[in-house]
Amino acid sequence: MTPQPSCNKIEEKSTAASSSIEHTNSKILKMMDPVAEPISNFRSRASRRLPQYVERNYSRLYAIDASPGSAEDVCYLCHTNALFILTLAPSHPVCRLLKTIREVKFQVDDGPDRAKSGGKGYRKKGAQFLSPNDVICNITCDDSTMYVVKSGIKGKLLEVNSRLATWPQLLTTHTASNGYIAIVIPNATDIEATQSSLQNEETYCRLRAAT
Repeated sequence: MTPQPSCNKIEEKSTAASSSIEHTNSKILKMMDPVAEPISNFRSRASRRLPQYVERNYSRLYAIDASPGSAEDVCYLCHTNALFILTLAPSHPVCRLLKTIREVKFQVDDGPDRAKSGGKGYRKKGAQFLSPNDVICNITCDDSTMYVVKSGIKGKLLEVNSRLATWPQLLTTHTASNGYIAIVIPNATDIEATQSSLQNEETYCRLRAAT
């Protein structure tokens, strides 16, 4: 009779897998090349090569804003371990118009405080669940314009970038590294559908060049 693995061993494997994902993500964020210069051309920024390690493990996918004349697009850096790192797309007005950011607020009106979301363990217990239209944060600029950043995908919110509360301008100066907005992980069964719902870099550049 084949011995069955104990619950303790199963839990150990689950914890190890979770720790591996968190360690990999931490390593990637530290290695991602900070972009110090402002975004002035979304096509050149979209085609910018990331550091070799990130280039190997990430793909860039975009949620394109369909509202006429808006272009409040976001970008997901999708890692091979299924983590989706949310950033502003180069075509987003905050980046494209070089806006000065006054505040990034993760408390969504009377809704949940996104800053309190945090997944623990293999099943990411305690992480807030997001639908594509759920708001992650509000960005307020010095010219009093406000932008609402929505998830764009369905999944669990593992964390938001707490640095933005103190240094909101990281959204434009270090968009793909220290200026990321949040980390989301879709359910394993939804990963392919999530990727299919977003636009790849070639399609994104083509669509935005035409507007």
